[in-house]
Amino acid sequence: MRIRDIGKAIEGPENDLMAGWYNKQRAVILAIQRVPGANVIDTVDRIKALLPQLEASLPPAIKVTVAADRTTTIRAAVADVQFTLLLTVALVVMVIFLFLRNLWATVIPAVTVPLSLIGTFAVLYALGYSLDNLSLMALSIAVGFVVDDAVVVIENIVRHLEEGLSPMEAALKGSREIGFTIISITLSLIAVFIPLFLMGGYVGKLFQEFAVTISVSLLLSLVISLTLTPMMCARLLNDEAHRQHGRLYRLSERGFDGLLALYDTD
Repeated sequence: MRIRDIGKAIEGPENDLMAGWYNKQRAVILAIQRVPGANVIDTVDRIKALLPQLEASLPPAIKVTVAADRTTTIRAAVADVQFTLLLTVALVVMVIFLFLRNLWATVIPAVTVPLSLIGTFAVLYALGYSLDNLSLMALSIAVGFVVDDAVVVIENIVRHLEEGLSPMEAALKGSREIGFTIISITLSLIAVFIPLFLMGGYVGKLFQEFAVTISVSLLLSLVISLTLTPMMCARLLNDEAHRQHGRLYRLSERGFDGLLALYDTD
């Protein structure tokens, strides 16, 4: 390193052993790194927003070009996981509708899933976790677990509705009967992730975020399934067994009855 004096001005540090090229032309390479804890996407967006102001202050012969942007792959990966998450929720709701064939019985678990996910976002924010590929992947996996609790509760309540109980009585009795089962299933699923909670090192920190995300979504699903789901069932569901249904419903019902008879014969 040496510093050259030009008149009264100081040009600054110079390294004769280093140089930069961009597209076979001499260039000044400026590498920008985020500080620890900063969001890399937010940092890049703020820099790009300041580039027009920087270009306006430079001579016309100097061109400013982004040589590399690490957030391109990060944005693509997050967008892909977000699409997978939305597709998972849509497929789960569609399967519920195909088997239950009841609008309100489909709406109830469809409400449970977004509420559990939104509540998980709030807890992750409170814990200081960021929304990254691991947390989004954990949410995608948790969708299948989250909807199970609500479906089990709804099925038990509908069973009591078909036996002649009023919606309120069916909701109270059905949720009371299935409550211990839902709690045991949820705790069993959370117990699977105990080894991830106990992992150490940098890898352990990453997988702890993954485990916390799934565990929080399961706990919120448990609370919602034993509170909001029975309440919505008591207000929205009615006995559908003795109603006059359309041709498509009767055709699917015969198919399910045939499948049930096939299991009975075995």
